[in-house]
Amino acid sequence: MKNGWIIYVIIFALIIILPLGTAYFFLFLKKIFQIPKSCKDFTDSAKELQKKYKKWDLLGGLLFVVFGFAGGYLGWWICHNLCLWHASDLAGEFVLFPKKGLCLTPSVPGGIAFGILATWISLKALLTQKEFAELECYSHLKLGFNTTKFTNSILGICAILAMIGVILPFNCYMILSEKGITYNPLFGFKEHSYEYSDIEKVTEHTFIKNRFKKDISVKIAFKDKKKWNSANTEELSNERAKRIANYISSHSGLNLEKIERKRRNLK
Repeated sequence: MKNGWIIYVIIFALIIILPLGTAYFFLFLKKIFQIPKSCKDFTDSAKELQKKYKKWDLLGGLLFVVFGFAGGYLGWWICHNLCLWHASDLAGEFVLFPKKGLCLTPSVPGGIAFGILATWISLKALLTQKEFAELECYSHLKLGFNTTKFTNSILGICAILAMIGVILPFNCYMILSEKGITYNPLFGFKEHSYEYSDIEKVTEHTFIKNRFKKDISVKIAFKDKKKWNSANTEELSNERAKRIANYISSHSGLNLEKIERKRRNLK
C-alpha cells in the first residue's frame, strides 16, 4: 500500500504518454513516408475505395497472421537444423549447443518478414495490376502515409534481425573432452579453449520453481575471470546437467559447489 501511489503515477503517465507518442509517431511516418502523387488523385473517391477494398483488409490481416506463424516456425526450424548440422562436426564427451529456446530468437522477426512478403505476393497474385495499385492507394490514404515504403522498411529490418538470430545460435557451442573445455559464447565469434586446471570454481545451480519442478544449470568460473553458464548454450535436462557438473568436477579436481534457490513466495 505504501508504494501504491507509484503505480497510480505510472498508470497516469502512460495514459498521457501513449496517446501523445502514438500521435507523434504517425506524424513522423507521414513526414518520412509521404503518399505518392499518383494516389492523391484518389482522394475524392476514398469512400468508394473503402467500399471496394474493405474486405481485403480482413483477408490481408488473416494472410499475414497465417504466413507470420508459418514464417516463425520456419525460422526456428532452419536455426534448429543448422545447429544440429554444426554439432555433428563437433567431437567430445559432452557437446552442448542450442536446441530449443535460443533458436526461437529468429522466430519473431522471421515471422514478420515472411508474413509481409508472402501476404504481398498473395494479394498481388489475387488482384489485377490496376486493382492492386488501387488497394495500395486505399491503404496509403486510410493511414495517411506510404504504407508500401513503411512495410518494405520493416521487412528489411526484420529480415536482417532474423539472419542475425540464426547466425548467433549456430555459432554457439560448448565441448567437454578429456583434453579440456572449448566454447564459443552466444554473442561472440572467438573460440575459447581451457584446460581443466584453468578452472577456479564449478557450481551446480538448482532453481526450484515449485514442489514438482526444478531447473538445474552448470556454471564455471575460470582463473582469467571469464565465466560460462550452461543456460546460455543449451537448456539441459536435470540429469544431463548433473552429469556435466560431476564430469567437470572430477576432471578439474575441484569440489562441486551446489546452490539452491527458490521462487519467491514458495514455501
